[in-house]
Order: sequence, then C-alpha cells, then structure tokens
Amino acid sequence: MGGGRKSQESERIPIANFSDLGTGIIKGKISPSSAPLIAPLSGRPCVAFWADAFYFEGVDENKLNNAFINVASENGYSTLIIEDETGQAEINLEGVDYYAIPSKTWKTSLTRPMNGKMKDFLRKHGKSVGVFAGMGTMYKFEERIIEVGQNVYIEGQGKWTKSIDGHKNIHPKTLLMEKSDQYPLKINDY
Repeated sequence: MGGGRKSQESERIPIANFSDLGTGIIKGKISPSSAPLIAPLSGRPCVAFWADAFYFEGVDENKLNNAFINVASENGYSTLIIEDETGQAEINLEGVDYYAIPSKTWKTSLTRPMNGKMKDFLRKHGKSVGVFAGMGTMYKFEERIIEVGQNVYIEGQGKWTKSIDGHKNIHPKTLLMEKSDQYPLKINDY
C-alpha cells in the first residue's frame, strides 16, 4: 500500500463506486462473517490472526537480522465483511499481504520465561517444552491480529456478487475482494 495515510485516503474508493473487476483501495469497519476467533498468544477475540514463534540461533555478524529461526507458525481467519457508508465488501484473506498490520512481540530469556500461552503454542506445533523452556533459551513470539470493529484499508481487485446470505443484507450486491494471480490483496490498519 505504500505511502502515508494521506495518500491512502486520497486513493480510497467508496465501495459502491468500485468498478467490477477493477482495482483500488477501500476502507471501512470490519465485522466477522462467523463467530470471532481467539488469537493463540494474546487470547484476544479477533477476525484474523497470524502468529509465529522464533528460536534464537545465535549471533551471525553477516546475518544479524536472521539470528532467529521460525519454529512454529499459525494463522486463522474467516471471510471478513467491510462496510462503509455506500456498501459492503466481502474479503477473502487467503494469501493476503498482512505485514502492514502492527505486530505484538514477546521475547523470552533467563529473566523473562515463557508464559502458558507461549508454551501451549509451541506444544500445539510439536515442539518440546520442558521445565526450563524459555529460561536461558531465547524465543521471540510475534502476533498480528485484526479485531472485530477495527478500521482497515484493503487494496486489491474486486468483483460484484449477490448479497451475502446470513449477513445484514443492507445492500443488494456485495463487492468480493480476494488475491488473484495478477493482483495481490493487501490489508492495513488506520
């Protein structure tokens, strides 16, 4: 999505004005299409999450940024509904570029041992968690979430479909946005 908030606002297209099979940026408030999910590390209710655990491999002067290796990853999302004052859009998050969503990071060490959610996350992904896990061993945990009611920007290609069954059905048509071979799908908060 590049650029600052001001450029994103100027490029925003009201949902009702989005052309069929066109590309652009919409913004609005998120609501889930099903029951909210629970983020595995923070325990917060959300409509989407991306969680990772990294193990500290050691300092490599040439690869200082790569000193942590990913040992567990998990994501969860359902189809999202975004509404603005002009219409609604259904967002399929499969393959979305979510890195613009701020992450919460926790690091463990001898003085900062793992909490129960961190241990549960590693166990769920087949990693052994002994009595001394996180004590003297450095892990980094990252989690990105999209909360119910959060305002977001979505950039990508959209096509018009019939209204979503089981939702408010305020609008007779719904804009569907999802990743395609030609166009990525990006999400950002504001």
